[in-house]
Amino acid sequence: MMKLNRRLWIGCGLIFLLGLSIYFANNIFLSEYQFLDFDDDRHISSQVLIQHPNRSNLARIWLEPLNGLYIPVTYSVWWSISRFLGFYPVFFHRVNVLVHGLNGLLVFLLLLHYLGRWQREKRGTEEGVLGCAFVSTFLFLWHPVQVEAVAWISEFRGLLGTFLGLIAILSYSQQKSGTVETSPVQKSVSPGGASRRQEKLQAARRQSERGRFWREWGSGLAKREWTNLGFIGGTCAFILALLAKPAVAIIPFAIWVFESFCFRSHSQIDSNGIRRRMWLGTWTVLAVPFLFFTKSLQPDSSLAWVPPLGARFFIAGDTLSFYLTKLLLPFHLVPDYGRTPGMVEQRGFIYWTWILALGVWIGIWRIRKNHPILCGVILSWGLSLIPVLGWVCFDYQRISTVADRYLYFSVFFWAFGLGAFCLENG
Repeated sequence: MMKLNRRLWIGCGLIFLLGLSIYFANNIFLSEYQFLDFDDDRHISSQVLIQHPNRSNLARIWLEPLNGLYIPVTYSVWWSISRFLGFYPVFFHRVNVLVHGLNGLLVFLLLLHYLGRWQREKRGTEEGVLGCAFVSTFLFLWHPVQVEAVAWISEFRGLLGTFLGLIAILSYSQQKSGTVETSPVQKSVSPGGASRRQEKLQAARRQSERGRFWREWGSGLAKREWTNLGFIGGTCAFILALLAKPAVAIIPFAIWVFESFCFRSHSQIDSNGIRRRMWLGTWTVLAVPFLFFTKSLQPDSSLAWVPPLGARFFIAGDTLSFYLTKLLLPFHLVPDYGRTPGMVEQRGFIYWTWILALGVWIGIWRIRKNHPILCGVILSWGLSLIPVLGWVCFDYQRISTVADRYLYFSVFFWAFGLGAFCLENG
């Protein structure tokens, strides 16, 4: 009976979140808006392939990059909207809102999983997880920095990439836990032994685990995983996410860091640990070519001032500090901040704004053992932004290095942090 009630509450919550998001977003600020002259014209309103949605134009969408991007999945959805619903901005806006609501559902399910896992590891129960997942999902759905991604038609690529990426993560997270297999070296460690002997034994254990991991990689366990429907489905979703927005390529690395800091069981060398490494490793290998290909479509020569390699560290620090400020104090949000690399250098921001980001990273590293959740949330949040921090030049830096829409997926990690805080202090 308890399981039935739990499923009923979850189902009601999913429907509530989706309906509320669609209703308010559609009726408050989207239904009367038109296409913008800011990217919408390049991608949709003046794009012949979308204005005339015939089969030959659909083939061109998949055969050639458009506007410095190769995102055929996104363009195919726009093509479908134009062909089957009509070339009217209201339909494009409503699809944006719908996908944002679906992303809220996926985030809710992921938070149920991750908060439940964290609560089981810490207290051996899942009490309070459902309510905290609700609260955290609202942070993802309604944080002010999310408005730009939902209201701006062109940023549908970010919404769709996040949707497909979340499906991949959800598929990855639903693996069954394996039985922990303790190596002989681990069993021989004596709590009362000398510290030097313990260090040697731990080093031997790590080496044994690494060797065992690579042996398992080629064993029947790993080979069976290649035909696992969950793995195939998750990998297909991740590939489609890359074809919707290449910046999601960083997701496997961000999730690995997130789980490494937030969950003790992540480091276990068991069958489940082998699966985790295999899934994330495979996705990382698939993502690298997409990053190089996208960079080849956006040469540095498109920028008025190309920052030298040494200056990019400070630009990335300025970007992180800016985003951290906007997340904590979401005021004066605008679609164009004009914060180009040249502007940051000319006004002297490059010399001091990075200090905040560096201070935060040093601080969380020093408290990583006592506050692993905080450390994991901030590190994974920062790593998820790597493609758009300014380490590597990208086309939109002609207008601004920073934009609210780049934060869209990364808010998920803050949502988990809020849920964990509520569980800890509830």
